[in-house]
This record gives sequence, structure tokens and C-alpha cells, in this order.
Amino acid sequence: MKEIYDGKWSWKRRAILIHYEDYVIAASMHGMPHGGGALANSFPGHFCIHFKDSTTHRSKSLDLSHQVMVHKAGGLLTPYIKQLEPKQIVELFFVALNQQDLDLLTHIYHDQTGDGVKLLEQVESIRLAKQKNTPTVDGPLVYELPLSFLVKEKNKREVGSFYTFRVKRESPTSEWKLESLPLNLIQ
Repeated sequence: MKEIYDGKWSWKRRAILIHYEDYVIAASMHGMPHGGGALANSFPGHFCIHFKDSTTHRSKSLDLSHQVMVHKAGGLLTPYIKQLEPKQIVELFFVALNQQDLDLLTHIYHDQTGDGVKLLEQVESIRLAKQKNTPTVDGPLVYELPLSFLVKEKNKREVGSFYTFRVKRESPTSEWKLESLPLNLIQ
């Protein structure tokens, strides 16, 4: 299993297909052994496979990054993203950076300057700071969400950052897109 993760255990999600009898089922997995139940097989614990609407065993909530990979495996990524709420689009930005997934980033941001590639090349990980965030604008066409988060650039230490994400759509029936990216993350 380490082969699909460049020889290292990883929490990064992967879109997978489960073959069972005559069925092919879209799913998502990560490559990090965790928890109990280790067998004598050089795999210290278990790893998780998620299906559509699966919840995590710890928080009992849907994991957006797993749901994205399930839909990607099933060939339904674009329609899935088109129906997401603006707050989920912002969350998907964090997923795209942590997964190093340019395809995912281009689904939520029209990158005409290569900014997305720059972020993916330089950001190793990014995570929200533990605090409640309230949108400053929550309308039918524009949504703004100020967030504090921690970002780790490659070969640097993790630092705190702040950015107000602005998500827009052309009409009440069109999909939400990020208006810009927090380029202040990379110096």
C-alpha cells in the first residue's frame, strides 16, 4: 500500500474502486495505519475506506475530503462540487492544498495566472485554527468568510495566517467559485 503513497504512510485521500462480485463501488481511502487491531502483517493498525455518506468513526461526521474522493472515483466530481454550499467551497480549498490536488483546486477557482500551482508547490499543509468563524457577507451571490489558519510551507515551520475568503456565483442557480486565493501564504 505504501507504493501508492510514494513509500510513506499518509493521511492523503485517494479515489478508489472496490470490486465485489459483479459490482464496482466508488470509495475513498487514506494510507495511514492507525488505531488498534494490528495483525502480524507489518501493518500497524487499520486504515479506513469511506463510501458515499460514510461518517468518520471518531467524530461521526461526514469527511468532505473523503466524499470528494468517492465522487471522483465514481466519475461524479464536477456535479458534486457544483452543488456544494459556499462554506464547503472554502473547506475544499483546504482539502485541495492538503491533497496537493490541482484538478480539485481548478474546480473551485478559475486560475488564469498560475497562482494555484504556486500554492500547491510551496504549501505542505494547511489547517484551520480552532475557533468559530461567522461569515461577514452571506448573500445569494456573494459569501465572505474570514478565517484564521495554520500553514506550513515546504522546509519551513508552521505559522499562523488570516484571510477573508470571498466566494461568488453568477446567479442563484450557478455554482460557487473562489474569487481569489490567499497568496499571502507564500512569501
